[in-house]
Amino acid sequence: MALGVLSNLSAIYAENNLNNTHNSPQTVLQQLSSGSRINSGADDAAGLSLVNGLAANSAALTQSTTNATEGVGLLQVADGALSLVTSLLIRSGRTHPPLFVKRPHLPTARRAGPGLPEQPSCRISLFPP
Repeated sequence: MALGVLSNLSAIYAENNLNNTHNSPQTVLQQLSSGSRINSGADDAAGLSLVNGLAANSAALTQSTTNATEGVGLLQVADGALSLVTSLLIRSGRTHPPLFVKRPHLPTARRAGPGLPEQPSCRISLFPP
């Protein structure tokens, strides 16, 4: 006994073509809006893996650029602080020579002399380590 299946092959083909016609503009629109030829694994699985790897490398390089820029800024701040400390030390050596050289016969407590302005070297300790 033969079993017969009634099907309308023309209707099935028409439905498949209609689905393809409906999905094709959506795929093209997705590719155009993202600017990438490969948007999903269905487009090109190996290419998608490659694109994802390149995107990760690009993000890592962008972060390393940011880190380098921040490092340069930190070094510039440290250089400025070191220049300030150096100038304070040079100024303290020029403006306030050691007084005990001029008066070695006085006791240690009186060598500094009263009324001298604050030594710039005292201000160096205000900088955090």
